[in-house]
Amino acid sequence: MAPQREWLTYEELELIAPANPKYQQQFALGSILRNLWQHWLALMTKNEPQISQTVDAKGQISWRIYDPRTGRSTTCESEQEVRVWLDNYFRS
Repeated sequence: MAPQREWLTYEELELIAPANPKYQQQFALGSILRNLWQHWLALMTKNEPQISQTVDAKGQISWRIYDPRTGRSTTCESEQEVRVWLDNYFRS
């Protein structure tokens, strides 16, 4: 007598974990919380100065600082100037 074979479902054959509604809810909640966190960070850093470093054709390094509060930018020729600008920015 031949042994009786059980038919396996597609999920079992492909080793796919069955869908767990609790896991799906947790994943959705995690995604929502991650999006909220990213938007909150974007709002909190919106008023922070933006600093970019540039190098001219002669190899001279300078820093451009953009102030989102005023919409103005300035260029500094040294890191020390940048530090002084930042100190003044955060003291005001």
